[in-house]
Amino acid sequence: MRRWTSLVSVRTPESGGFLLTGPPGVGKTRLLEELCDIAGSGGLALVRGTGRQGTAEVPLGALLDALHSPPHGVDSASVLWWATNVLTHSQHDRLLLALDDAHLCDPMSLALAHHLATTRSVVLLVTCRSTEAWPTGLTRLRHDALVEEKRIGPLDPGQTTELAEAMLGGSLHRDSARELRRLSAGFPLMVRELIRSGCESERLQPRDGLWELNAPLADDPSLETLLDERMSRLTDAQRDAIDLVTVADGVPVDLASRLCGKQAVALLEEHGMALADENALLRWSHPLLGELAARHTPVARLSAARSRLLGTLLERRETLSPPELLLAAALELDDGNANPSLQTRAASAALAIQDHVRVRRHARAAISAGAGVEPRRLLAESSVAVGDEDTDAVLADLGTRAASDEELVEWARLMALWAVRAKGDPAAAQRTIAETCSRIRVPELRDHLLLWGALSMHANLGMEGLAASTRDLIERGSLQLDAEVTARGQLAMGAAFTGDIAEALEQAEWITAHPLGGRSFVDDTFSAFGSGLAQLFAGDAGAAHKLVVETCERHSPAPGTEDAVGHATFALQFELFRGHRFGESTWYDSVEQADALPSLHYATILRICSTWSGALSRNPEAKVHWDELQASPRDAWVSMAGIEAIAGVALAASLGDVRAAADRAIELATELAEARGIAAWLLHDAARHGRAEEAIGPLRDLASSTNRWWLAHLFAASAEAMASSDHEALCGVAGSFRLRGFDLFAAEVETMLAEVATSPPEAAAARARARVDLEHAGNPWTPLVAALAPDPLTPRQREACILAAEGLSNREIAERMIVSVRTVENQLQRSYQALGVHDRKRLAEVIRSGSQP
Repeated sequence: MRRWTSLVSVRTPESGGFLLTGPPGVGKTRLLEELCDIAGSGGLALVRGTGRQGTAEVPLGALLDALHSPPHGVDSASVLWWATNVLTHSQHDRLLLALDDAHLCDPMSLALAHHLATTRSVVLLVTCRSTEAWPTGLTRLRHDALVEEKRIGPLDPGQTTELAEAMLGGSLHRDSARELRRLSAGFPLMVRELIRSGCESERLQPRDGLWELNAPLADDPSLETLLDERMSRLTDAQRDAIDLVTVADGVPVDLASRLCGKQAVALLEEHGMALADENALLRWSHPLLGELAARHTPVARLSAARSRLLGTLLERRETLSPPELLLAAALELDDGNANPSLQTRAASAALAIQDHVRVRRHARAAISAGAGVEPRRLLAESSVAVGDEDTDAVLADLGTRAASDEELVEWARLMALWAVRAKGDPAAAQRTIAETCSRIRVPELRDHLLLWGALSMHANLGMEGLAASTRDLIERGSLQLDAEVTARGQLAMGAAFTGDIAEALEQAEWITAHPLGGRSFVDDTFSAFGSGLAQLFAGDAGAAHKLVVETCERHSPAPGTEDAVGHATFALQFELFRGHRFGESTWYDSVEQADALPSLHYATILRICSTWSGALSRNPEAKVHWDELQASPRDAWVSMAGIEAIAGVALAASLGDVRAAADRAIELATELAEARGIAAWLLHDAARHGRAEEAIGPLRDLASSTNRWWLAHLFAASAEAMASSDHEALCGVAGSFRLRGFDLFAAEVETMLAEVATSPPEAAAARARARVDLEHAGNPWTPLVAALAPDPLTPRQREACILAAEGLSNREIAERMIVSVRTVENQLQRSYQALGVHDRKRLAEVIRSGSQP
């Protein structure tokens, strides 16, 4: 429609964006959605936010879906800096930040919008009601000329008729169109309600190919009049259902169906009065209708609906589903009551879906009602996750209440998490665990907590400290089997990083011989991570990769949760060691969510992975990620230094300074000499980048330092072959790398073979083998394989580019490829960077021509 395309210049506004103002019902939200689609097709990344009454006082509440949780215990300026980094981390040239109902936005969301509007890389699109009081932050946006105000008034006569005919699916009789224009006054919501009222009352019907009114709709109707008229035609069951929606604004569909009948609920949806959202919650189809219904429905009727709904829920309080549980607890609080058990269970249900606002509401209600330790534990879990300013006080309160061994273990675990992840103080975590262990009477619980202590020792004393403290636990012989499996996984990890491969493999073999079904994500991951590192560092990348895949497939944590990102970081570290470019990996898509989690550990891994992936794609953004990593607070865990070092060397090479990459690898290998497993990798990196002769001696020493370290022997052989350019030695090394699953290293050696080949056919065969190896590794770029000029796009990226070149929107591409819109956005943006283009027009030209940058 002309109305929706009149602001197409959202792609290149003169100011920081647009402020769409107007009365309710004029179509601001619909216009925002249309403009978002237009901007998306123009290559802008999209972030959506919505102001709501319930989050108006929650910092960044309007952007909870995009930002999840802010970092721990920092001031407002730091939170804004963090949020800016998260939102602008999409690698798109420009970002569109869309805020709907900004008059209900919290101050910090508006402050963030104000800050972003001052940058050239962010476009704002904001809607607000002109009939409501504006918060200071919104007024400042307009006052500082950071957005261009567009007053959205009623539709003109032609647009009104066009909208009505689009809804009807046919043309209107001229007189009927004139009447609809008069009655609606050009308000889209009024047009919709008039048409629905006319169709339901059969006063608007098709005749001779035209829709025509056969009776007056109303005399100067208002929305209230139309709503009353439509509600008067509802059956008792339908009216009861709409009362439930008015009371709760989010009633589980199956609950409404049980109370009012499936047919009544289905008809409400069919008539467009209420709709089920993506969480199967029944809501008003338009919030303005809900506001009107709440104002005009008799208080006694709404009170009766609330009582009926709450009574039905409480009758089944022990078997309530999580949405029903949250609804019951909210209704109870609205009535001024608080059952400690119900509120505690609701807090637990809210924590499971990471709804920290409701966790705090229900946990605090349970505490006020006299509940004991459990709601305090839930509140502490939430506070640690979100980084509330009062987290220390919440943890202190939990500590004074914790009495049983189980409660003490949970308290100490949260204290350790808070100390290590938020404060970067593993020593404090270790002290808390040691003091708590002295109070625990049950040996098994004490041992589990000591495993946590060993893990924090990893950050405090290094990998040798992890191995020593974990070995001590095992040798005591008091661990239960599942705890011992986890402990041996930790020991294998420490041994692998320190180069004690024989010890690492011994522990991996023990774990394999003691399989356990139903292990938790944490137990399974630690044991698998340790076993996988043992196999990887020993030299069997294929077996390590198989173990990673099998472990990840055993667990399916919810997307966006800390466990999901933990899965991703677990898997991607193995991909990095193997030399694989992440490309289309769903693991990499998952780890990109890490910056939205309140974990310094995961945020560090995100930046390392982004640096590595960018370096192997020759993406200039890799340097940005690296600079962010160097400027951010340091992760205390020693193992992070290893993968950070490997990523840094790859980055230096991708920037064209191969000599600097080799020098850096030698320097870091010396600096991280304690972590001999990492040192071997870095020495081989130095050999790959031109300093093979200097790497041979140290690699031979490492290879002879322990039994069964086949990879160190292979790295030494690789350095010798590179230094000598011996054809036979290179052939043997390439085959060994390929056999052991190190495809990138195999491709690089094959490329060297092509250079020393004695005949063109022999060189061509080596290059062909190298290309196959590169494809297996995700088509990474390194200086050694640059001459092969592999396809810069992965198969899925090329498919997305072809569809985009054909003119399909991101949403249409997602439907065609059976992926999420976000995945399509990621694929296209990475393709833009790989091809050196900045918009869809240039992308289409490149794809159609088949040219490469």
